[in-house]
Amino acid sequence: MLSKIFLISISLSICMVTAFGQVFDNEHEYPKYAPDLLKQDLDFIFRKYGEIHPDFYRETPKDTVLKRLGALKSLITKPMTRMDFTSLFAPVLFHVIKDGHNYVNDSDEEIETYKKKGGLFFPLPVNMRGGRIYCNSLKGEIPFNSEIVSINQVGSKDVVRKLLSGYNAESDYFAEVSNSPGFCWMYWNRYGEFDEYRIQYIERGVVKSKTLKGLTEAKIDELRIAVPQTNYAFYELPDLKTGVLEFNVCEGLEGFKPFCDSVFSIMRTKNYSNLIIDMRNNTGGTTRLGELLYGYLTDKSIRQFDKIETRISEEKRREFIENNRKYGGWFKWYNYLYYPIYIRTNAKRRAIMTAKKGTLATEHFKSKKPEVSPLLFNGKVHLLISEKTYSAAAIFAATLKYYNLANLVGQETGETTSFTANTVDLVMPNTKLLCSASCARIFMIGWKDDGHGVIPDKIVNKDNNSTSDQEMDYVIKAIKSSKPN
Repeated sequence: MLSKIFLISISLSICMVTAFGQVFDNEHEYPKYAPDLLKQDLDFIFRKYGEIHPDFYRETPKDTVLKRLGALKSLITKPMTRMDFTSLFAPVLFHVIKDGHNYVNDSDEEIETYKKKGGLFFPLPVNMRGGRIYCNSLKGEIPFNSEIVSINQVGSKDVVRKLLSGYNAESDYFAEVSNSPGFCWMYWNRYGEFDEYRIQYIERGVVKSKTLKGLTEAKIDELRIAVPQTNYAFYELPDLKTGVLEFNVCEGLEGFKPFCDSVFSIMRTKNYSNLIIDMRNNTGGTTRLGELLYGYLTDKSIRQFDKIETRISEEKRREFIENNRKYGGWFKWYNYLYYPIYIRTNAKRRAIMTAKKGTLATEHFKSKKPEVSPLLFNGKVHLLISEKTYSAAAIFAATLKYYNLANLVGQETGETTSFTANTVDLVMPNTKLLCSASCARIFMIGWKDDGHGVIPDKIVNKDNNSTSDQEMDYVIKAIKSSKPN
């Protein structure tokens, strides 16, 4: 899957000209596109977002957006690379509305070209937090969690603003934590390549300086504090009669049922009374994994959504048909032989395939029993969540909270309980840049239109200077205190 690229901030005044000043030392290696082709791409992408997104102009009136587009096009007076082009349009397009599912993918070919020639990047893994930058390595030449106050004489707040302003997520925190792993190549995209980096940082209250040579991506990954690499994993705390299910991403459906069967077989065989589900690093995926997992946690009727409103467009219809083909094994052969009948025998299919373009097709949900497993767990469930818990992961958290199926511990989810998602991909006709636009508004069960995510039952205020696992420590302490003497 291509990485998302989040690019520089520019206003719609004369200062846009100075903000667009990125020139790569190796710029000649990358193709450039003529101004008329770039302007055609802009007209295409702005029009398509307006047609596909369910509420694109909710926060910014359409006439204001059109004025911004006109100002943007006036700046394109010479050929430019895809990286410079994206730097110019991304902050304008993606700041029409707060929606973390709207984005443009990075110029993958250019990045791969740079990597293959042994390209060097900013030499430290970092975390962006509150508009600041902190070292995220125990092996680097700067102490772990030291605040980096400037890079090459540019203040860190300006660096963060430049890197993230082309991405307009519902939560600033989510934008920072979800993109921190890509800081090194993002910095290269925005500032170009350097052999050395002059870094100012704070150590024990004292500002210090150090010059570090650039590193390859592989070397930087070696310095990084380990993060979950698998979609899901399981380990045991036998002394506490507890199992821990690390649910790191809502992907990998094919192997999820055998995995869950194994997990809950162990839980039953060993008579474990507590299950900890850790979704703190889960940024989402498909809700199908959650639907499957409910069957191991409850035999009661539930629903994940109140409703979903989908904006009808040609792109949405095309994507819907392609997905039907993709999951063809889930459908009977006669569904395709009698396709007109097939699409009319289901309300959702009928709405998407026959509703008028530009209208909203609303799907309401009723509670139903999950496919209950014979390994149904009847013990105590603890769910760990954080600001990084997003999209399908936040939906899972909202469902467990609404039906009192778990004790939620951690921080408010990055995803709000009512949000836009279900992206449709768009390829710009000339530059072939890949963008994604939300086409639906999703209302979780128990949603509130207050801009908040799922609130945990126990909020753990993290100490960013601590290397301990504070949320897990809280749950383990609670489990120990509930054990009979």
